[in-house]
Amino acid sequence: MADQTFSQEQVDEQIANAKKEWQEKELKPLQTELDEVKGKLPKEPTDAEKALQQKENELFQKQVSVELKANGLEQFADVVNVSNEEGLTKTIEQLTKINNDMKINNSYQPTDTKGNDAYDVAKKQGDHKGMVKSIFGFKS
Repeated sequence: MADQTFSQEQVDEQIANAKKEWQEKELKPLQTELDEVKGKLPKEPTDAEKALQQKENELFQKQVSVELKANGLEQFADVVNVSNEEGLTKTIEQLTKINNDMKINNSYQPTDTKGNDAYDVAKKQGDHKGMVKSIFGFKS
């Protein structure tokens, strides 16, 4: 093969053509794919959006506090951790049931109930003399 010589213009033109071909075949598809991936990424919220979200959270926590207080459950405020109204409603229902069960279990339940004494037996039988005798301690 004979030595070929190229002018600077021809070399520059060949480089420009190769670069253009590379951009069309390789670079453009990669850039398109990168743009698609960037579009799917979550966007960083602005300061205004962050402030609004914080205000919404504070408002919801106040609502939680008010709902608990309205249902007599304010002592549970430190342990209730809900993020939406549905969760709040379910939590209040469960806590109310638990609280009511605890009230029943902790209420006065006499253990030494009397059986039928002589007075009650006489009263049920309509025995007035027996009722009087039981009151004054007379034995029959």
